[in-house]
Amino acid sequence: MYALPNVRLFKPEDRAAVLRIAADTAFFGDPIEVYLSDRCIFQDIMYTYYTDLEPEHLWVALDGEEVVGFLAGGFDDKRRSSTMVRRILPSFLGNL
Repeated sequence: MYALPNVRLFKPEDRAAVLRIAADTAFFGDPIEVYLSDRCIFQDIMYTYYTDLEPEHLWVALDGEEVVGFLAGGFDDKRRSSTMVRRILPSFLGNL
């Protein structure tokens, strides 16, 4: 019998697991490296907003104590887009 995972709100200590899962499953369930060689680029651009700036809308699924999945979302797409252009992308580009 399959047990459903527990679900809870994201905690900062879940960040590494969320980013790993995101990159491991990014390309139709395959790792992002199928499409993009640098997984950090993908993780930073696609998930930093949710893990660092809007974690109240990020949930994790647990198998025991292990994070095995997540659901990220937000309520204000304009805020996300603005934050991406003004904060995340400049920070990312400054690190190249």
